[in-house]
Amino acid sequence: MSNPFTPSFGGKPEHFFGRTELLNRVKVAIEGGDSPNRVLFITGPRDCGKTALLERLFLLAKEASWLVIDVHSSTAVRNMLERLA
Repeated sequence: MSNPFTPSFGGKPEHFFGRTELLNRVKVAIEGGDSPNRVLFITGPRDCGKTALLERLFLLAKEASWLVIDVHSSTAVRNMLERLA
């Protein structure tokens, strides 16, 4: 049996647990998204689960019918910004 908790860059884990309080706080903010001035910074050391957390936040926003954009490279971000401008 393979270890489901083996870190991988940018991977989407099959299992996610913990961070319930943080996820609940973000869910409340998403559902009551009445302020255009909200911002969220996610920082931490390598392999602490930032990408996995972002994936969960992506799913919460999508479930709340937010428009979500999943971008995987700086080139894609630059192209998107150029097209929006």
